[in-house]
Amino acid sequence: MSALGVALLAAIAAGSGAAPASSPASSPASSPVERLAQIRRAFPTRAKAVSVAALERLAHEAPHDPAGGRAMLWLGDLSLQEGELARAGDFYRGAEPFSGELHRLALRGEGDVAMRAHHYIDARNRYRAALAGAPPILTAELTQKVALAIRLRRRELGALFSLGLYVLVLGWFAWRIRRPGTSLRPPLDALYVVPVYALLILGCLHRDPAVLRALELGALGSLVLIFASGLATRRSPARPLFHATALVCANLALFYVVVWHAGIIDLILTTLQMAAPS
Repeated sequence: MSALGVALLAAIAAGSGAAPASSPASSPASSPVERLAQIRRAFPTRAKAVSVAALERLAHEAPHDPAGGRAMLWLGDLSLQEGELARAGDFYRGAEPFSGELHRLALRGEGDVAMRAHHYIDARNRYRAALAGAPPILTAELTQKVALAIRLRRRELGALFSLGLYVLVLGWFAWRIRRPGTSLRPPLDALYVVPVYALLILGCLHRDPAVLRALELGALGSLVLIFASGLATRRSPARPLFHATALVCANLALFYVVVWHAGIIDLILTTLQMAAPS
């Protein structure tokens, strides 16, 4: 065998015995910071579940390292996007013990979770706590979120008050109906509004689902109120002006409750602003 053949055989034998080179994706980074950077680089190009699993490992293995804290914040944001509020809250609370920026971002995340859960007071408190030492951009964001939480809490209280007023007026009508002596045939007032409400609902079919839901709830609640009002007037006449005022106030209260429940208050306000003359 020639010298060249011997050399080739030796090279093949050496190559077959060498260990395969590890790929960048399979070799762990040497530090939590490098591991987090590697996850960020690979995030756009691989399945989300793979990145989430890598973030969870990093958060579990480096819970006291800032990179592990950022992994928790990232996991909290991803969970919040998926609507998993309890899971998001756990990750944000895990990052809260860190100081500085991580602490503020964790508090902001907890406030976002509270807002999604309609716990507006807790959200406001979390946002206010995150304001301490926040940079200008984050301060502006948190200030807006504090104002939003306060506004939504006031709307919630307004809806509770309105619902109470509606129930109170309906209860007053029912108390007057209990007196015997008159038939329970449907009053003309209720019969007149049924086709009107039906046309409104039919006209909103296949349109905005929130508006349709508000119309359905409003029509049902108003019909019950008008029916009870007519029977109460027939069976136990009261002062007409006071009765009419109570009926109008209860209907207005019902309107506020249904638009609040459907989440279309801002839509109505925007529509009114656009329709107002400049």
